[in-house]
Amino acid sequence: MFEVTPHGVAIALGLLLAFCAGCGQRNLEEIQVASIHSFSVDSLGHVGVVGTITSGEGRIAFVDTSGKGWRCEVNLQGPGIGVDIGGYALADDPFGLFESSTMRLPSGKTLSADKLMGVYSGEHGGVQLGLGIASHELTNPSGVTIKITNSAVGAGINASLEWLSLSDCDPESTSLGSDGGP
Repeated sequence: MFEVTPHGVAIALGLLLAFCAGCGQRNLEEIQVASIHSFSVDSLGHVGVVGTITSGEGRIAFVDTSGKGWRCEVNLQGPGIGVDIGGYALADDPFGLFESSTMRLPSGKTLSADKLMGVYSGEHGGVQLGLGIASHELTNPSGVTIKITNSAVGAGINASLEWLSLSDCDPESTSLGSDGGP
């Protein structure tokens, strides 16, 4: 006959958790994106001389083909090659003078959410002497484009080709307000 023991219950729970890792979660490949609600960059830092490194964090909020809202936090990071004298760091612009971030789907296309992730390539330019401005215009292989314009602090000039990777999106279902938040 079958006997229930604490050891047996622990093994059963462990197996259940191992086989159900991700139960109830949606994979990015399963979510069809109808539109981008918002794309924001919370912080972006850049440093380099000939080669550059850019790193930061942001948020994407999007609507799927059934009208359901989704939101995820993302990491942005990658290298660049070009003329770069100096460097800068961006935190949230307290004055909102130069802050703008957009993400656009290719016209007339519906993509799975995983196509929003991955490597984007394009141009990066900036000028700062104390305060300044920087701009990133990038596209990924699926035709998704991102444009980031932000205030910059530091001293330098930059004109480079850049590869920026978006990663670590763990989507959560949400109702989207005007700010892209729940």
